[in-house]
Amino acid sequence: MRFSLIYLLFSSIISLSAQTTTLQQALEKGLITLQADGLGGYSGECLQAVVTNISKRPLRIALSPGMVFQSQDTALQDLLVVDNEEYLLAANQKHVFKLTGYCCEMLRGGPGTGSVFQFVGQRNEKLTQVATYLHRNYLDKSPMAQQAVWSVSDNADLSAVWDRNQPEKSKKLIEFLAQLTGRQVPWYRAEYAKAAPGPQMAKRPMMLIEADWEFTLPENDSLTLAVFNGENQQVDVLMTDKLYSSGIYTFTFSYKTNRLPKGVYWFRMRGKKSGLVKERKLVF
Repeated sequence: MRFSLIYLLFSSIISLSAQTTTLQQALEKGLITLQADGLGGYSGECLQAVVTNISKRPLRIALSPGMVFQSQDTALQDLLVVDNEEYLLAANQKHVFKLTGYCCEMLRGGPGTGSVFQFVGQRNEKLTQVATYLHRNYLDKSPMAQQAVWSVSDNADLSAVWDRNQPEKSKKLIEFLAQLTGRQVPWYRAEYAKAAPGPQMAKRPMMLIEADWEFTLPENDSLTLAVFNGENQQVDVLMTDKLYSSGIYTFTFSYKTNRLPKGVYWFRMRGKKSGLVKERKLVF
């Protein structure tokens, strides 16, 4: 009991006297050494950092979202870290910690266990904003996080940034990313075939889309929803002559796009009385 109290008192003294500094500042001032290695994989808890305090005083090392660790192997991905933590290091103390991060180059290979990384700071303002948003909204370990990073680092499809279990958070994240990148919010959500990071990522097919269409009918009508190709030929029908009363509706549908060759398509909802009710373009 007495030992525990002494230890707590000693720790408190160290904590109060510790200088707070960012990882980058500590490295630039020569206060610490850093070794960073991959844990295998390209998303989630995928990076291990070993920090040694080589100064003669205690340090409080602050990690913030947006830090980038560059792979020594240029064929492998760099990692964007989303952690926001502080670590207390006594003089000459070594600390090993694991970091949550996501790759920044979807067309490069995934780093394996033991891959060597070099800390390069927060070099991209937009990626830093993405990392901060993910952390602040408790999405740093979400399945949407990697797609969100790729939407900025690789201009990947915004429609793929979604999670069926978190529809509202998905919507808000897409809106944030659209504003950040200057793109329009997509009218659909997309699911792509799974693929390991690398050149094959650019070729993975879109498997399906989901959409929520809002529309207003001034009178009762029978609606048909069909798919047309770029030559205006009907290639599929999702709904035929479904009767709706007058009113405001939200119609949710899903469609397997992998049944069609890549190209330009139009989704058109028509009423027998009202004519064209809604139309959207899809390119994949």
